[in-house]
Amino acid sequence: RIYMKDPFTGKQIDTSYRRDENNNPFKTRKAASDFRAKKIVEINNPTKIPHTVEEKTIGDVWEVYLNGKAKEKATSTVTRYTSLWKNHIKENFENVKVDELTTAQVENFLRDLYDSGLSYAYVEGFTKFFWLILGISVDNNWISYEKYQMMTQNKGTKIHMPAKYEDDDTEDNPIEIFEGYEIAQLDGYFKDSNLYTAFLMGYYLGLRISECFGTMWTDINWADRTIRINKQMVYEDNCFCLKPPKTKAGYRTIDIPNALYDHLKYKLRRARKQKQGMGQGYRDYEVVLDKTKKNVVKQIIGGDFINRKPNGELLTNNSFKYHAQQIKVKLNIDFKYHSLRRTHITQLAAMNTPIKETLLRVGHTKYDTTMKFYASVNRDTKIRLLANINNISLEEPIIDVPQSDGTIRKMKQSEYVKFQKASALMPR
Repeated sequence: RIYMKDPFTGKQIDTSYRRDENNNPFKTRKAASDFRAKKIVEINNPTKIPHTVEEKTIGDVWEVYLNGKAKEKATSTVTRYTSLWKNHIKENFENVKVDELTTAQVENFLRDLYDSGLSYAYVEGFTKFFWLILGISVDNNWISYEKYQMMTQNKGTKIHMPAKYEDDDTEDNPIEIFEGYEIAQLDGYFKDSNLYTAFLMGYYLGLRISECFGTMWTDINWADRTIRINKQMVYEDNCFCLKPPKTKAGYRTIDIPNALYDHLKYKLRRARKQKQGMGQGYRDYEVVLDKTKKNVVKQIIGGDFINRKPNGELLTNNSFKYHAQQIKVKLNIDFKYHSLRRTHITQLAAMNTPIKETLLRVGHTKYDTTMKFYASVNRDTKIRLLANINNISLEEPIIDVPQSDGTIRKMKQSEYVKFQKASALMPR
């Protein structure tokens, strides 16, 4: 680790070297110490040609790769990088000077790609492309070694992939759902709490927790019995904010089951009476920033959020933290709100709901994400399977055959087949 000042801005730079000149990790403390001493001498006595002598754009570096190292690589590798370049990178970065490229630029680009619906694994391939460009640039002295280290190796400043969506966690983790008896226990626990409505919305609608607490009464169409999901509540800049859904698929209007519909009607009537009865004592005066429109920030004071306490105080994403601890102690259930969403999707799958309908209802971007729930097995689906296979028999089936007088005649399947053949031969 070497501390020095940027000669142009005067700001202190924290530079950590994790590899030697050959890009190999240091094997011993002494090797790292010797390398540090050498770098300090180089910094204090610069002998390298300044990299600003010849400015290169990312498009220039890409051409150098195609005419040089690409010829040594496997054809499939070059084809993959060429596809990334033509379809996504060229339009955004071709004329960007490699010495002016920033980590933030790349990370924003990766986030936009991921938000567009591309898979996490596919977007990861773009990070390797930029590492390639930076490696060629440092080899040719078009960027400093410090910049290369900063963007590819230093923990705090290197290019990072965007955080995975909760739904994509199913790629790496088993699908965690609640069994039927656990839902019944959770229902009993939350029924007399301020969070009962939020619990029901997670279970009956399959909402993400941020979507649940971002919903307002105006989002409900009482005539159509639907609710519009077009925002989420997040904690940002030291306050709660409304932001757009994470993806375009997150914008959706979904049907409300009868049980939840009746509960919401009751809750709205009760909330109005509570507000009227408490007058100025009703605590619906919090400030939430509305950032649902790009480059526009508005203050919402006392918004008509569905999830509030009886005294008007706003409930937020943090409200479940205490209850999760209590549920673990009292019910021995590991409560995560997102498991309500996964339980909802799994139940739809178990009831043979068309996959497309489920995907649209829960706002998944990728078909494969929804499909994982149809392929998963839980206790309920296992019980149904056992019931079905236990009905498999070696005995001849008995068939109920309706008669002309309205009665039902029971016939062995072999008799029924003979009867059908005889009927086909008889003149009408």
